[in-house]
Amino acid sequence: MVVAAVISIVIAALKKFNLNSHSHITHRNHLAAVGYIPLVNFLILYAHRGEKFVVEHSINGILLSIYFALAYFLIPDFGVYVALIFIATAIAGFIHASAGKKYPLPLLNDFVEWLAERF
Repeated sequence: MVVAAVISIVIAALKKFNLNSHSHITHRNHLAAVGYIPLVNFLILYAHRGEKFVVEHSINGILLSIYFALAYFLIPDFGVYVALIFIATAIAGFIHASAGKKYPLPLLNDFVEWLAERF
């Protein structure tokens, strides 16, 4: 059931964008999308801390990586399914970032924007 929900979230995010047209892809969008890859997101945050769009997406990626690890290792048995939700959110964020759109995380948007201003 959770896997079906994850797949439906990813499919809904993919349907929002016309992925056949590559006119929306820029270097800034690539950097923001790579910010969702664990461990690489720290490098992107450090190297491009002047660009707010890239910083916000990389902070989102860092937070999702932390939540994924916490859910996977600290919640017995059910943590795998909770971690899948964070993976689906990271995939949706990756898709939004590559399209050049802001992807605010629910409940964390204000915190991410506050952190992005500090970098």
